[in-house]
Amino acid sequence: MRLRLGCLVLVFALTASIAFAEEVTLEPVKAKNPAYSRGREIRCQILTECPEGVKAPEGELGWANLRLGKNNMLLAFADDSEKGCILYVDRDMDKNLAEEEALTGTSYSRQNYSRDTFDLNEMPGLFKVGDTELSLDMSLRIIRSTSKYQGQKRIYYQVSTFTTYQGKIKAFEKDWKITWIPGQDPTLQASGTASYISGYHFGRKRILLTRDNISLKKEKIICTFETKEDETLVPVSVPEGLTSLTIMKRGNNIWINCLPEKSKVYLEEGDYYNVRYEIVVKSDADTWKLSASRSGALKVDKNTAIPDVEPLTLEVTPTFRDNGKITLKPSLTAQGGTRIRIYKNNQMFPAPDLIIKDSEGNELARTTLKYG
Repeated sequence: MRLRLGCLVLVFALTASIAFAEEVTLEPVKAKNPAYSRGREIRCQILTECPEGVKAPEGELGWANLRLGKNNMLLAFADDSEKGCILYVDRDMDKNLAEEEALTGTSYSRQNYSRDTFDLNEMPGLFKVGDTELSLDMSLRIIRSTSKYQGQKRIYYQVSTFTTYQGKIKAFEKDWKITWIPGQDPTLQASGTASYISGYHFGRKRILLTRDNISLKKEKIICTFETKEDETLVPVSVPEGLTSLTIMKRGNNIWINCLPEKSKVYLEEGDYYNVRYEIVVKSDADTWKLSASRSGALKVDKNTAIPDVEPLTLEVTPTFRDNGKITLKPSLTAQGGTRIRIYKNNQMFPAPDLIIKDSEGNELARTTLKYG
């Protein structure tokens, strides 16, 4: 059965619903600024030549394939000396671009770089939602960037979408906004914060959203969710004073935010990377925060521990110049190469000065450290 609701087409198939404690309806939102597509469901891929069987417009053309879920459509770009970059879009996917309208966008250029931006409406997307297919007329932004380096021309494409769906829930005594970009996992955003995550753990209690939580019910897009105690999570020891840890799960590449319980956070066993965490220390007058991040892999099991960042290490890299002078590049890092930032009352605290003196105490040089 196929229903059309304005720009929304729903293709229904028999499906078994997953029982969750609560559900929220996600309403369509046309964002003021487009969201960059991080998944494989919405992307633009360069083609080296015109595909076989295509009726092409006249002129010298560059080719790309635009994927919107299950739909693939051809893009042809032509450089015009007067109009700038011209775009042809095979919206009906019949491989006849000669009949398509020539579109012009906005252009920016400087020296060896140029960028052309096209905002497109009514772009046909087809996405799998559970056992159902969701057909959408989408609003997109496509950016074509061209650069020249050592005589070689390089072209890059970036796709972002204005078409998103949002809803609000309350969990863990917090207000959350759920945002879903078609083809991707939904994200959670706590009220008053700028970070987007897919999972939130408070001790062993958790809420986790993936695209499996998105379904269609009574012609509406629904996100089902529950907050539950998960005994399969394993404890991970964390440094004293840690207030929040965010980590990415390898495989599905979703961000999970964990709050500690008795100096431990709880995660599924498996492979993770991109660890970020904060340690907060309060004095009578000030609040100090150390923000740490490490991009390496982390394997989580029942014996895993996040190492302390203190003591901080001063690294000084000398560069010896031909004129006999030495240039120093000092930086503060934590154990294991962890990058750090220090804040005082939510303001970045400047790194201290490094003063170099001779054996008699005379100052030879002074330089400001940088956080690693």
